Amino acid sequence: MKRGAAWAGVMAVGAVLALAAPASTTGPDCAGRALFVTADRVGLLDPGTGALSDLGPTGTRINALGFVPAHEAGGAGRPAGGDAVPEGGTENGGGSRAAHAVGVGGGQLVRVDPSGAVTRLGPVPGADLATVYAGASAGPLLYLLGAGTLTVVDTGRRALVSRRPVDIPYLGDWELVSGRLYGVSAEGVGPARLVAVDPGTGRATVRALPERVPAGGNYGAAFAVGRVLHVLDNVSGALVRVPLDDPDLVVVVPTGVRAASVDAAYCPAPPAPVPTPAASPVPPPASRPAPAAGPPTVDPTPPAPPEEPRFEEPVLLPTPTAERPVDDGAAIWWGMAAVLVVMVVASVGAVLRAG
Repeated sequence: MKRGAAWAGVMAVGAVLALAAPASTTGPDCAGRALFVTADRVGLLDPGTGALSDLGPTGTRINALGFVPAHEAGGAGRPAGGDAVPEGGTENGGGSRAAHAVGVGGGQLVRVDPSGAVTRLGPVPGADLATVYAGASAGPLLYLLGAGTLTVVDTGRRALVSRRPVDIPYLGDWELVSGRLYGVSAEGVGPARLVAVDPGTGRATVRALPERVPAGGNYGAAFAVGRVLHVLDNVSGALVRVPLDDPDLVVVVPTGVRAASVDAAYCPAPPAPVPTPAASPVPPPASRPAPAAGPPTVDPTPPAPPEEPRFEEPVLLPTPTAERPVDDGAAIWWGMAAVLVVMVVASVGAVLRAG
């Protein structure tokens, strides 16, 4: 980002990049590193070590970079009609759905591919892009800061979304994290300060950083890895890592990269693809051998007691008696005896009555 003419003579352009590796020959892959631009070069910055590798010239001064992952690209980074016009390097196909960075160069939108190729996209009607110097992206939306104004543009449609005045400390660059725009201000005297801006209202909150953070410089490049803000001091070349959840745990890493104008956008690793299971033929059911006899299965339910045998009650039948033959002589005798008894009894009774 551009601080103004006061920074033009800080360092010679030839000393802008302390290159740690030759130009990339591995193709468009920047995952885990930040696309980093200076006045006329583009490279890849390692956020862990501060090492910088060169990708080539930009062909124009670029500011206000924001990275657009492939799964959020949609129509972002589409050239303004006709063929893409590469500024530097070689165009790698111009696919608008590939991961890339979008920024501002020469008063218009530009796309920077991970290979280092730069493509002009065209101006945004109604937006003054010549004055912006800080940028952060969320999908196709680019949040730009310049001349005390927060400008939001849709890079896919090259359309102005909104403009809002802001009254905040000077920020050389900012990054969008969890809905807030973060940057580090080091203007004036005193310690460097962490600034958080609400893009919906333009209001800012400010917090002083520990004294080990270089003060009095210009933090012209900002990007975030997760919730850790990374800012580069143009004057000292220090890469400052600020954990947003606890800014007092800030870490300062010297890089040797000093420049009058820098900007950066972090390239996150793409989401891991979800593997699609291949359809496999279903084998016919295999014959199964009879299971081997195992130990007897014990039924936990106790068996019911056996029923006692039922016996039918015996039916007692009367014992038949044998019929005796009738003796006719005995019957006559018994009849006569009975008559005699009656006569005796009658006689006795008469005597008793007479006496």
